[in-house]
Amino acid sequence: MHWHELADLGIRTGGVSLATYALVGQAIKPTLRMIAKRQATRGRLTKSQEAFYSWLTRLLSVIVGALLGLLPLWPSWLQPAWFPLLGLIAGSLAPGIHHAVAAALPKRIHNLLSGSPVTDDD
Repeated sequence: MHWHELADLGIRTGGVSLATYALVGQAIKPTLRMIAKRQATRGRLTKSQEAFYSWLTRLLSVIVGALLGLLPLWPSWLQPAWFPLLGLIAGSLAPGIHHAVAAALPKRIHNLLSGSPVTDDD
């Protein structure tokens, strides 16, 4: 395997990771938040409930990454057994990408992308 083939796999894995980040962050996580709000007593989650939903989101990232890895996104020279493994790696990178993006973006841009209010109501 040559370096350009490894770079190709890295770029494809990164793309699957970004797709996983988008699917989990924009589709699955808001659904989990709605479920969590219905289960919350007095409008607040307990620390154990928060931890459960946090780990559930991370687990779903890995699962969605593995499922996306099964799509025909990989080069023909790669053995099919590697497809879900590379998807698992991509899914495990998605929470890290989320935290890096949240830390790197200014607060107003982050609020715009997350759907929160952009202006301060002072």
